Amino acid sequence: MPTIDEAVRRVLNAGSSNKDHVAVAIWSGEDIDTWAKDEMRLPYKIRRKLATRKAHNLILDELDHHHDAEQGITWVHIQYEIEEYIHAEGLQ
Repeated sequence: MPTIDEAVRRVLNAGSSNKDHVAVAIWSGEDIDTWAKDEMRLPYKIRRKLATRKAHNLILDELDHHHDAEQGITWVHIQYEIEEYIHAEGLQ
């Protein structure tokens, strides 16, 4: 998944001006933490292990690589990738 800097460079290198409008959806580690707490109601012990830059980056990379091009990234997809990470890391 590109960093914010890389995404901005991509848009500007495509010949766009920094004054041009673009449509983007940005998902971050904060979204992962919020969903894990408020919607999944995961225990604090698991949420604490999810709330790291490493976990955020791995989950966000999976979201970027596996999302449906027509539907984009959805909350259902975020929950799936969180569950996959928990399972892969043996956090259950």
